[in-house]
Amino acid sequence: MEVLTVIAAALAFAGGEAAKAAIGEGVKDAYRAVKDFLTRKYPQVDLAPVEKVPQSAGQQMVLVANLTSSEAGADPEFSPLAKRLVDAVAAEMRKGGPQTGVQLDDFEAASLRIDDVIASGTGVLIKKGRIEGHAEITGIRAGVTEDHNPKKP
Repeated sequence: MEVLTVIAAALAFAGGEAAKAAIGEGVKDAYRAVKDFLTRKYPQVDLAPVEKVPQSAGQQMVLVANLTSSEAGADPEFSPLAKRLVDAVAAEMRKGGPQTGVQLDDFEAASLRIDDVIASGTGVLIKKGRIEGHAEITGIRAGVTEDHNPKKP
């Protein structure tokens, strides 16, 4: 999974959860730092769509595109802020017990590619899925909480 995709997912989680009292202060603080940075230096990167619909893969993809086109994702000031947020979200999710990496329910697709999933619970769970063509699922690490991929340095 690309770094900006992970960051967009963390921003979506934190932004969607930020209004809830149950989310940890570490996530709230890290999210606020990223949001303040983007608002100040890259105002064209709008987090509102992923805050409103955090589970939307489409909104997350738009966010990745905006982080790329604005060059915010390549800004050296952004990297430590984003890492702090991703780490805080990962720690928060571990509190909830084992998590499924990818869950697809009642879907149809022409093809499917899932790669590089780290999950503390089930890696990939597909319920009532239909894939017309090629399906490729690789790099799944289930039952772990850290990235222990032997293929990566």
